Amino acid sequence: MKNNMDTLKSKKISLCLWWGWARGFIHIGVLRYLEEQWYEIEEISWNSMWAVIAGAHALWLTSSEIHDFVKEEFSVFKMIDFTLGAGLISGNKIFECFKRLYGHSKIESTSIPLSIIATRLDDSKKVVFTDGKILDAVRASMSVPSIFTPHKIDGKSYVDGMLCSNLPVECLNGDNILAVSTSLSAEFPFSTAKQRITKSINIWLTQAEDVAVCNSDKNITLMRPVYDEIDFIDFHKYDKIIEIWYIAAKKQLW
Repeated sequence: MKNNMDTLKSKKISLCLWWGWARGFIHIGVLRYLEEQWYEIEEISWNSMWAVIAGAHALWLTSSEIHDFVKEEFSVFKMIDFTLGAGLISGNKIFECFKRLYGHSKIESTSIPLSIIATRLDDSKKVVFTDGKILDAVRASMSVPSIFTPHKIDGKSYVDGMLCSNLPVECLNGDNILAVSTSLSAEFPFSTAKQRITKSINIWLTQAEDVAVCNSDKNITLMRPVYDEIDFIDFHKYDKIIEIWYIAAKKQLW
């Protein structure tokens, strides 16, 4: 029965997470709380840029270890490599960074079952990676159109999974799901051109989230706290973002 409860029925959960650019650091804060409370994550679905965290956690990296990786490696300026190709950023530097994290690990060998969602440009289909190299699936899933160049796997071109499923609860088999949203609130201001663009995108994303939850017949706890002071591009505020969502998880899931 679909319920949207404020608390989870069981310590065994399926975890559904989505993009958010800089706001995606929230997932580290949520994982930190889940670890402290001994929640057992039975499976994870993820798409877009923060598939990197899902892949790392499925390989048994703790939230603290992922946080350390972010501090040591995740410098936006260090990872940007501009190109004149099919996107502003080629993604080669990011690919090399992720290679140090994942090596040759495969999705089917992770300790936690993992589904990574991408969009295949060749036929406009949603693809759910449940096997193959984590490195390839993550790079495919995070390829925001016009920002990152598409990633090729076996001759096919892949871009961001957010285009077809920004909250992929449908890819999970469990009945007890914790879905984590990085969206802004409905009251987010729109006085500037940048704010109007941000709010327009946010409306589209939150509507898609609501549809995904309403169409599911499973028990879904949707976390969507308000923290509009953090923008999608505030990558340097990762410590603050992680702490905000650790506190939010503690309040909602206690």
